[in-house]
Amino acid sequence: MESQMDTIINQLSHIEGTAVRILESAEHQKKELSLEMEQRTREYDARLAEETKHQLDSLKETLNAQKDAELSCLQKETAHTLQKLEESYEKNHTVWAKEILHSIIGA
Repeated sequence: MESQMDTIINQLSHIEGTAVRILESAEHQKKELSLEMEQRTREYDARLAEETKHQLDSLKETLNAQKDAELSCLQKETAHTLQKLEESYEKNHTVWAKEILHSIIGA
């Protein structure tokens, strides 16, 4: 009977040892998976940051080109308007001066 008890105790001890090894292995695998997921997350974040930077740079370049085109157009329009005003002034400044003088003196 004592032999059977020793056998049972040995089997239980063996089962417990196996369970401990399984738990240790599972904990080790859990840590490895956790490290792998952290690495993947860092790589994903870095890739996403790089893609976002490229998109922002591209958008900034496009917006700068649009701004430059609009600014150039405004400069041309302003130069054209100033030219027309100068032409009108050169053509009409004597008439305008007389009109102003007549409106001041009331004649």
